[in-house]
Amino acid sequence: MEGLRRGLSRWKRYHIKVHLADEALLLPLTVRPRDTLSDLRAQLVGQGVSSWKRAFYYNARRLDDHQTVRDARLQDGSVLLLVSDPSETQWLTPVIPALWEAEASRSLESRSSRPAWPTW
Repeated sequence: MEGLRRGLSRWKRYHIKVHLADEALLLPLTVRPRDTLSDLRAQLVGQGVSSWKRAFYYNARRLDDHQTVRDARLQDGSVLLLVSDPSETQWLTPVIPALWEAEASRSLESRSSRPAWPTW
């Protein structure tokens, strides 16, 4: 059973987002659990974004380039922060939970075409 689970993890994909603080961009990426953060950097370069001299942060933790997605405990829908100046993380860290809450509430909203309030 463990071998089957390991075999299936090879096909598992996570859809994450990378928030580029310098350019105020949010880029979607598709990664596998065994991908390293260096692989994520390569995907960003493929999209035309330089990640040279920038650091990845997740849940206010700086991530090492040799960590895998699994080791960093990233999940489907995770948002990574990519900044060039580590001092930026002090004021950006509180923004990330607010971003997650906004995305969560948006996904829970009803998709009705009727307005939620009465219109006269």
